[in-house]
Amino acid sequence: MKILFEETLWMELLSDIKEEPLERAYHLVGSRFRDKLIVYEIFEFRYVDRSPSFVVSDPMGRILLTNSLPAGLRILGIVHSHPFDNSENPKPSAIDIELAKEYYGEAIVTINNAGYATAVIYEDDGLIDINIEVRRLDTEKPEIVYLQNTYCVVPTLMTVFERKMYFPRFYAEDIYRLYLMSTYDKEGIRPPTYRWIWVRQVFEIPHKIFEGTMGEKQYVLLSTNRFTRAIREEVEEQQ
Repeated sequence: MKILFEETLWMELLSDIKEEPLERAYHLVGSRFRDKLIVYEIFEFRYVDRSPSFVVSDPMGRILLTNSLPAGLRILGIVHSHPFDNSENPKPSAIDIELAKEYYGEAIVTINNAGYATAVIYEDDGLIDINIEVRRLDTEKPEIVYLQNTYCVVPTLMTVFERKMYFPRFYAEDIYRLYLMSTYDKEGIRPPTYRWIWVRQVFEIPHKIFEGTMGEKQYVLLSTNRFTRAIREEVEEQQ
């Protein structure tokens, strides 16, 4: 198992962290495929509090981000800084390890101000170390597929056989998430309405923006993110 970062995002992440005396933390968004966690996007936490040795996140930030994701993408874990650790092998704290257990199958990446990093993940075998790889993404870059009124994002190298296997599951997960946000009246179940925007960091990736207050908060979270270079509105809404 390894976690794969696109090199431009990684260098920007290190630049963000190196001169910062307070701890920072970020959500990692991408695809879990074969033996890799492939990071396509990075979004900084919404903080409740932070200091040189801890951060407290606003859980609504994770909810807003999760609800915006197209089929096939997920939050892969978090990366956070340890400005107090000057070693070449920064270790997750006891709190980080408990967080890894809470978010089963998600990576916890620890980086110090010198640029050294480690990563762990909690799965069936318990807490295990995973390798960090930083390079340009070629065959692993995202491919955008329009799939029955929604977008699905998968690594380009995914085979035809793998698409036949994974696409129905990705689509079902996306519809399930949408209907969890639905309302009910005498006319039946009413899914929420939304539009698509395209967020460009290194890659341009579609995100859902829901109507109302949630959508306004989603737009702010996505557009003011440190790593977001551009936002493109889609011409036609998808329902």
